[in-house]
Amino acid sequence: MTESGKVRKALADWLPLWGPLGPQELKRAQFWSQGTSRASQRARSLDLSCPDAGLREEAWQDRKKRLTPPKLEPTQHGLTRAFILSPQPILYSYFRSSCSWRVRIALALKGIDYETVPINLIKDGGQQFSKDFQALNPMKQVPALKIDGITIHQSNLSVLKQVEEKFQLTWAQNAIISGFNALEQILQSTAGTYCVGDEVTMADLCLVPQVANAERFKVDCTPYPTISSINKRLLVLEAFQVTHPCRQPDTPTELRA
Repeated sequence: MTESGKVRKALADWLPLWGPLGPQELKRAQFWSQGTSRASQRARSLDLSCPDAGLREEAWQDRKKRLTPPKLEPTQHGLTRAFILSPQPILYSYFRSSCSWRVRIALALKGIDYETVPINLIKDGGQQFSKDFQALNPMKQVPALKIDGITIHQSNLSVLKQVEEKFQLTWAQNAIISGFNALEQILQSTAGTYCVGDEVTMADLCLVPQVANAERFKVDCTPYPTISSINKRLLVLEAFQVTHPCRQPDTPTELRA
């Protein structure tokens, strides 16, 4: 049985025990990570007050035995939880993905708490190609943001991987330089403290991850003083610091700040 199948079976077994509990209490259930939650304990006490309390208790013990959670890898654990209602948005992310970083910055600026589920784009041939993740995002890309029952997708390394490996560095440098040449000129008429005046805008969310890409692919940023100065001012802001690739749950130890 697939992981999603196990979850659905578990939900089918547990739902009859919830009785009069409301949707908010259902959301607190953490079947796999916390065992029997306070909400489920309350459900049990409520059910035991009904006339067939003895039968309920026997059914409870039987179902509890059958709901022993399987041992899951960290990524499987996160993907499995995606099938359970959650009060928080879930961001499927890769620490080095500039697209994921933009979303993390936006969520931080808006003060939105979220759960991060790391999707390693390199390990095991790319975890974005797993069946569980494809069920969530058929595009097989990160980031994917699950919020308010909707999953929003964007891109990853798919473009770069279409370039032959020995040409990837040159291709990336040319792409970044072309964009920076145009952006440096545009900023002459739009920049204040940040890209557009003195307020952080979407342009800034895109700028910082791209400068990080430039550093990663060894692009000389000396010809871009405006870009460089704005980037430095943005990096001191908390939203950009806490979302930095060097401070993510899946950041390798040697790359942590």
